[in-house]
Amino acid sequence: MKTLQLLLTALLLGFATQARSYTKALELLNKTKAAIESAGQVSADFTAAYSDQTAPSLSGTISISGNKLYVNTTQVKYWFDGTTLWTYLIDGDEVNISTPNEQEQQAINPYFFLNLYRQGYDLSIEAEQIVGGKGCYTVRLTQTSTSTQRIREMVVNIDKQTSLPTRIRFRNSRDTWITISITACRTHQSFKESLFQFNKAQYPDVEIIDLR
Repeated sequence: MKTLQLLLTALLLGFATQARSYTKALELLNKTKAAIESAGQVSADFTAAYSDQTAPSLSGTISISGNKLYVNTTQVKYWFDGTTLWTYLIDGDEVNISTPNEQEQQAINPYFFLNLYRQGYDLSIEAEQIVGGKGCYTVRLTQTSTSTQRIREMVVNIDKQTSLPTRIRFRNSRDTWITISITACRTHQSFKESLFQFNKAQYPDVEIIDLR
């Protein structure tokens, strides 16, 4: 009888600890979402690397205004005005025009996790880490058994001082880990709407491929 009581107590303590971890993780992600939303238009420097090296590492800048974005790297550029996506493959000297779905938008936006964490994931807190010289909270998101999300797992490092993300690691449906490190972030920027649309006049010689 005493052994059974001890086992029940251990189970209850385990559930309580797990619940506290979930609640703390949710609070941190809610705070991060609020910090980004209050930052207005944002420009950030980033690097992206793939664990299986099926794609080359990328580095560049991203400019974000709501759901609009402009990504500028040495290999590819993206313009997204909230509806239409222009993808400029620099080596191929061509621009593809498409209307991306939500999952395709996630692939080009390092802040995509802010639209995911409330659905289809278990949340937990892990040990604090130093990332880019900054003390960070660490939150892990693990896909639930009923989730339909393509991202299976995420680890987000959040700056303790600013509540902004400094690194996002995620495992996709092919079990490839992708690491996005945000090396600098500039808030309250002022962008022209034209920044988020491809200007053919600036690229007169590229081939335009409309995939819509």
